[in-house]
Amino acid sequence: MKNKKSRDIAGINKYITLLGQLGFLMAGSVFLFFFLGLYIEKVVSFNGLAIIITTITGVLCGFVGVYVLIIRTINEDQKSKKK
Repeated sequence: MKNKKSRDIAGINKYITLLGQLGFLMAGSVFLFFFLGLYIEKVVSFNGLAIIITTITGVLCGFVGVYVLIIRTINEDQKSKKK
């Protein structure tokens, strides 16, 4: 009984950690590209276009990172269930 309960808690902790990773990954990429856009805007002055383009790029990169992380986690779970 205790062994099953500890496995359930470990599974819950795994997904709580995954949720935190997803949030930091998405927010980090958006902020990184946003500040990159601010820097480019300060150097070249594209009237705000650089900020918009880099922020959209950051969102897209964040989505790709989140997708890859979720797919990798699902594949790991399927491999561990087969054992």
